[in-house]
Amino acid sequence: MSELPVETRASEILKKFRTEHPEIFGPKPTKPITTEGLAAGMALIPPKTPAQVDGEIAGDRRLAERDADERLRRWHAAHDPKDGGNGYKAKAMSEEPRWLTEAPPPEEELTLTLPCTLREPVQGKVAQRPLRRRNAEELRKSALSTDRPALQYLPFLGLEGYIVRGWSHLIPGYPKAGKTELITRLCGEWKSERILFFTEEPETVWEVRLASLPGGWGHMEIVFALGIEPEGILAEIQGSQDSVIVIDTVRNLLAIQDENDNSEVARVLNPYIVACRGKGATLILAHHLRKRGGEHGEGITGGHAFLGVVDIALEIGFADSNPERRKVTGRGRILSIPELIYEQREDKSFAPLGSPADVTLREVKGRALEVLNGEWQPLKEIHAALAEPKPSLEQLRNGLSSLIVEGRILRDPAESKPGVTYKYRLESGATLPCTGLLKIQGKVAGEELRLPEDPYPEDSLFEVGATLGERSA
Repeated sequence: MSELPVETRASEILKKFRTEHPEIFGPKPTKPITTEGLAAGMALIPPKTPAQVDGEIAGDRRLAERDADERLRRWHAAHDPKDGGNGYKAKAMSEEPRWLTEAPPPEEELTLTLPCTLREPVQGKVAQRPLRRRNAEELRKSALSTDRPALQYLPFLGLEGYIVRGWSHLIPGYPKAGKTELITRLCGEWKSERILFFTEEPETVWEVRLASLPGGWGHMEIVFALGIEPEGILAEIQGSQDSVIVIDTVRNLLAIQDENDNSEVARVLNPYIVACRGKGATLILAHHLRKRGGEHGEGITGGHAFLGVVDIALEIGFADSNPERRKVTGRGRILSIPELIYEQREDKSFAPLGSPADVTLREVKGRALEVLNGEWQPLKEIHAALAEPKPSLEQLRNGLSSLIVEGRILRDPAESKPGVTYKYRLESGATLPCTGLLKIQGKVAGEELRLPEDPYPEDSLFEVGATLGERSA
């Protein structure tokens, strides 16, 4: 570190250069100032002899020492009025002022050498990463010129359209709703990826969880990160070669002071998003939902920056009265995320069931077939015979209409007539689902049916005879 106050000398040089070159530093600059131009301009300043430079350094040092001595003497006098500051003078003269002897902290710096003017270069900070600029039309043509799809998906319970490779994802859900279980199942699908999983849970929980699942977890490393400083997590991500990064959960591992402060949320999360985006890694952030819920991302705990900073958010909520089912609702950049219902089966695997509308319609159709027989029944009578929880009349009407199109039931009258009360019954030779709840008299008389894994698979339908009305529960 030079003994010469760099700021003072640099200020003098720039002032002189500004005066001599008004075409650059005038009211309306005619050309941009560059590092090379500045160095070239300063080379025009007549160099000083070593003796002149040494004299200026000595003078500057004496002024600095005098100023430091005076300030230290005043401080001592204020704390020891009897001494008047004289007892501190010897110590002050024997010590070097800190700002003349200590080096600055190491930083990424740009060095500019000013020839024949200073012993040390002028130093200044620059951006850590250069800005990337691309022409929009060239970017478009590049995307159209390749056969590779612009977006590559990682499977989500075997489906595409939810997790995009290289993007950032927020997966919020209610506490103990199964966020970690879902993310773990997803990681189990991604065998070709290298996964780094930062968890808030202890090792014993993971031992029990993994012991209940099939093997094949060599592609995933688990970091037990509760209590680790966020800077350590970020450094681990930056130095890793993993293609998928999971942080579970944001609240307990990244130490956001105020989740409702959008600036704070963005300041904390953006470095992790940038670190993953820079190397094409997929980022998964687990978070929480509000107790009262909300639509269009409003159910996410904290400020709207949680939704704004990530590329995709997948909210995990309860689907219906079935405790094993969950509903996924998504929001994404340039993507429409389809709603999905999935459920956990007895073997601990997760299976997608389809959209909420599809699941509801399929179940309504199956339940309607359970109460229909060979006798004509009006809509309200069928609805009254259904067990709780009952679908709405409109849902039941849609389900019956779908069964008519499939040729499995009949309607009287068959044609549409406004104001008519329609009646429904099973058609002779129709098909029934194997629900395990009924004993059917006919070709399978006396045999109790067993419930398959899927209540209504296509291969579980069978022909029945003309005695459909003769059945018992």
